[in-house]
Amino acid sequence: MGLIARNPADAVKPPKVERAGLNTLDMPQTAALIERLRGARMLIPAMLAVLCGLRRGEIIALRWRHVDLEAGVLSIVESAEQTKGGISRPSRAGAAP
Repeated sequence: MGLIARNPADAVKPPKVERAGLNTLDMPQTAALIERLRGARMLIPAMLAVLCGLRRGEIIALRWRHVDLEAGVLSIVESAEQTKGGISRPSRAGAAP
């Protein structure tokens, strides 16, 4: 069948992925941000990010059908990506690309 005895990829090291550091806000900075955004259209997205830990793509893909006000539940089932061409069609959260 022509099978090789070992995997040739084992002979090379995979490239290292350098990750950028995260910038986080402390409590006074978070409170100041929320206060600054009062009355602005970015208040709700900022609150979702700060209080629920949602990422930008999850906030963009959020729809009313994902919100159950009676049960107090917010379901994160999709994520979207902003590219140079605009916002891409939401993809299912956790789905393979």
